[in-house]
Amino acid sequence: MIQSHGLQVFDFQNRAFMKFYSHLNTAVHILEQYDAKMPFHHFIREYLKTDRKYGSRDRKNISRLCYAALRTGNAFPKWSFENRIRAGLFLCTHFSDPVTEQLLDDYNEVIQKSMVDKWNIINGAYQDEMNNGSQEIPPISILFPVPVSEISKAVNPEKYLYSFFIQPDLFLRIRPGMDEIVKKKLVAADLRFDLLQPSAVRLPISTRLDEIFAPERQVVIQDYSSQLTGDMLRKIETPVKKVWDACAASGGKSILAYDILGKIDLTVTDIRATMIHNLTKRFEEAGISDFTSAVYDLTSDAHLPVNEEQDLIIADVPCSGSGTWSRTPEQLQQTDLKAIEGYQNLQRRILTNLIPAIKPGGYLLLITCSVFRKENEENSEFVSSRLKLKKIAEQIIPGYDEAADTMFTALFQKPFNS
Repeated sequence: MIQSHGLQVFDFQNRAFMKFYSHLNTAVHILEQYDAKMPFHHFIREYLKTDRKYGSRDRKNISRLCYAALRTGNAFPKWSFENRIRAGLFLCTHFSDPVTEQLLDDYNEVIQKSMVDKWNIINGAYQDEMNNGSQEIPPISILFPVPVSEISKAVNPEKYLYSFFIQPDLFLRIRPGMDEIVKKKLVAADLRFDLLQPSAVRLPISTRLDEIFAPERQVVIQDYSSQLTGDMLRKIETPVKKVWDACAASGGKSILAYDILGKIDLTVTDIRATMIHNLTKRFEEAGISDFTSAVYDLTSDAHLPVNEEQDLIIADVPCSGSGTWSRTPEQLQQTDLKAIEGYQNLQRRILTNLIPAIKPGGYLLLITCSVFRKENEENSEFVSSRLKLKKIAEQIIPGYDEAADTMFTALFQKPFNS
């Protein structure tokens, strides 16, 4: 059993595989250098490019250690990065492996316990080391940057918060008519996979898809919850021809709409020119040639980039991204309530500017990858009460049960007499 609740119980001189301690020291240095000016995955990639002594397996392990610390969020503020790495590694790992055997010592004996038990164990270690005299184990919510009361009511806070210690899976969406081809290729490649309704494939995050599928033609890489936003498109009862994907990003929602609604007259815009460039190439590979694209700032008062009123506008609006923080856990220490309120106001300005482009009887599909009610239910209510659109449906898509993102989506219809 564990001899001490503390994490600093290691005899570095007697370890057989010092490379893991080298990885640990490098991870500590990376975390000390990170200034949050760019996403962490960009930062660590650029950092490791400069250190050529590490091979691909070394880099993967260093990345694992860094992300383990980031996933603890605000939970252990007085611990060193070294101890936060070990704490995160313990919480994120469910079976002992060579890394945990070297870095976690006798914590490996309890590494298969439930997440709640492991949280209590590691917090007991923290409380003991801080010598604060408290015998109470703090709730999981202490790792979160804002009160959990800010989370949408349809989100299970405990499941959502514990999901930060689980790396999301890789999901594919099978394009129409490609089911049998894709299944045969998955089997032939000897891949471990699950099929999810309506047309999703779940794979381990580390799966390499190179040379297996024709890019975009047969499958699209798309988070499962993002795929499920298509359920709202299936609720549309009137014919849809003209569609504007107003915050198109890489174009995943546009391809989804194309596959569900059939051939559409598509307009795509994004504020980032690089996104439009990448999207154009992706559409070509997906077999979508009939579309109009433009770089456009949806907060501006400039003339709208569509010449005719639209049957449907898809607004996957900028948000906190809190539903995706298990992929970007650095956000746990970079977000506060003021930032969330800023996104709420930004979304309202964008949505207000979009309404004139919807034809009477046309639809607005609002999407966020947020768990916060200010960005979700409160802005859904803003659209219905202030912008006077009829709410058809709204829902939270809880990704934490599927190792996927958590999203919010709502469908509205513009009155015919407007």
